[in-house]
Amino acid sequence: MNTFPEITGSARESGRQIGRLFGAQIAALTRDIVIQPERLKKFRRMLEKTAAWWLEEAEGIAETAGIVPDKLLAANCLPQKPNKYYLGGCTSFLVMPDRSQTGIPLLLKIRDEAPLPQVVGTKHIDGTFRYIFGTNLNNLGIAHFLNERGLAGANNTGSPIISGINDLGFNDCHIMRLVAEKAADCREALEVIREIVAAGFCSNAGFERGMIFLFADKTGQGLLVENTSATVVFKFVRRGAFIYTNHFLLPEGRRLINRRRNREVPMKSSRIRYRRSRQLLRATGPAINPEDLGRFSQDTENQPYSLCNGSDIFPWRTISAFIHELDALKPRCRVCNGLPTETPYLPLACADKGRRC
Repeated sequence: MNTFPEITGSARESGRQIGRLFGAQIAALTRDIVIQPERLKKFRRMLEKTAAWWLEEAEGIAETAGIVPDKLLAANCLPQKPNKYYLGGCTSFLVMPDRSQTGIPLLLKIRDEAPLPQVVGTKHIDGTFRYIFGTNLNNLGIAHFLNERGLAGANNTGSPIISGINDLGFNDCHIMRLVAEKAADCREALEVIREIVAAGFCSNAGFERGMIFLFADKTGQGLLVENTSATVVFKFVRRGAFIYTNHFLLPEGRRLINRRRNREVPMKSSRIRYRRSRQLLRATGPAINPEDLGRFSQDTENQPYSLCNGSDIFPWRTISAFIHELDALKPRCRVCNGLPTETPYLPLACADKGRRC
């Protein structure tokens, strides 16, 4: 029996459930956040126009966590600053049916972040799709998802960029959540992203960095997205196996890269992990299965510039991994809420019932 929390009901009641479960940790994470009134006002307006139920959820969290709602909102719109220690080392694999041993799309995301408290569970706010998620406790967005319609997503920090620079708005985790709640397939996922960008509500994924998204759905469709706050580059796919670390690969996306920053540590890490990921794919052969993806997520070659990085050399390290299996009848995932070399994968499907909160 799994023990993942199941958050359900109205947005406010869902927030109360989160606050009851994790209030002390959320209070600790937001205690030192400095509220910048004008910045918060602009972010709140974006939420009112795009995801008003998040405001209700934040109020519910604050109610049971004993915090001021604006502290939680402010934590989600902090100014983005240069950080020489920032590694941003997520790695993702998208495997389409022709390369999948099981004949269905597979999606792996290995997440690197600051070692903040994480939660994995299911959420179903009234009026939105139910989805499995993984995220930081103080993050209104999500870092992994599989929703009830059989759409799965992964987000990676993208390349340093020369245009489309904006540090206030929806970051990549926020956009992932909007897609999980509103999109039934890859085409609808693209429309959600385009709408956010067109409205001027998209920020960057770190200091002057673009965003990368990989999506797959149970119809056998895949989608690769590279975007800034002003430009969306994409490619639909039905065949092949694809790797993303933290640099743009599509021809139109590559034209947006700020190459003067290619020597920075995050870009060095991205190139090393990309080469290693290609080696792993080649060694595996033409047919890839979920167990192969699990093995990739445990690979420590080239540490700390490794797919699985448990080193404390940098403040950021591998903290979770999800493997999604997009079966047409029962989409499901395997979730690892921790370092994959030390934490087992556990099975979870959107129809599974967790611990009601």
